[in-house]
Amino acid sequence: MAKIRQNILYKYKIKEFLNKFPHPEYIEAKNSLPEFLNVDKRTFEKYMYTYLNDDYEMPVKQFAMLAYYFHCKMEDLLNYSPEQFISRKMNKQEELAARLGLTKYLFYRITH
Repeated sequence: MAKIRQNILYKYKIKEFLNKFPHPEYIEAKNSLPEFLNVDKRTFEKYMYTYLNDDYEMPVKQFAMLAYYFHCKMEDLLNYSPEQFISRKMNKQEELAARLGLTKYLFYRITH
């Protein structure tokens, strides 16, 4: 009797990206990625097998490094749509400071 494999949703598409590689490259990537990310193998496995409903979040630094490694955007590694960040509208002084590349502190010092 054949086993029916359940469709398990992981939070990150690491395994999906690895599966695109031919088998020898898959093995090489899976073995070298922990060193590339500067984590141990167990931590990398945790990244790879974190379920969608788990509270655990991969550190942003390692997440960005994975996107770089797979030549994709960070959003492409997510198996869900992140919440939209809505910020308030900047006032004229803040817009000017942003255009000039100034921090709020420097802008305040210059204008007062």
